[in-house]
Amino acid sequence: MWLHYFIFIYIVLTFIISKVINKKFSDKIFLFLNFLLLFILAAFRDVSVGNDTQEYYRVFKTISLTNSINGIFITSRFEIGYLLLNYLITRFTNNFNVLLFITSFIYLYSVFKFIDKYSKSKFVAIMLFFTFSMYYSIFNIQRQCIAIAIFLYAIRFLEKKQYIRYVLLILFATMFHYIAILLIFLCFLLFHYPYL
Repeated sequence: MWLHYFIFIYIVLTFIISKVINKKFSDKIFLFLNFLLLFILAAFRDVSVGNDTQEYYRVFKTISLTNSINGIFITSRFEIGYLLLNYLITRFTNNFNVLLFITSFIYLYSVFKFIDKYSKSKFVAIMLFFTFSMYYSIFNIQRQCIAIAIFLYAIRFLEKKQYIRYVLLILFATMFHYIAILLIFLCFLLFHYPYL
């Protein structure tokens, strides 16, 4: 629990420090410092941290022993995109922390880019992200976090009414978590009700 309080205090202190150091770039400094800490904690965690991490570890190790790409599909019920990501990483290394590093980076980078682009108050957005435990998602639901990252990127195309690009990205997100298919309905909702 001490780590949770430490992160909370760190977020507050980095906000104050960033305002004191440089008012012009305070948001960028604040976002960078918080991204750095949250990323390091998520990317370099132990296999025992997180409810699902041990299962992800088991799948990773099983895939690392697989010689053919066809063999990865019998290792787990996980979606094809996640299995392929594991397969690609295991062709270079059998170090599970590389997978944690990549998935943590993808998720946190997309969240922080989204906050940077759309949030009026970066401090409030980061506080909500942390205190509503959305940060801790990467410790448990890696596949969903990758799908969320793709969705956050796809929002820009939804905003510009580039529905085909949006739908293609959502279909890509379903390769990491099937439930992402429900996000396609946002496209149809905004297409029929553009004032939303």
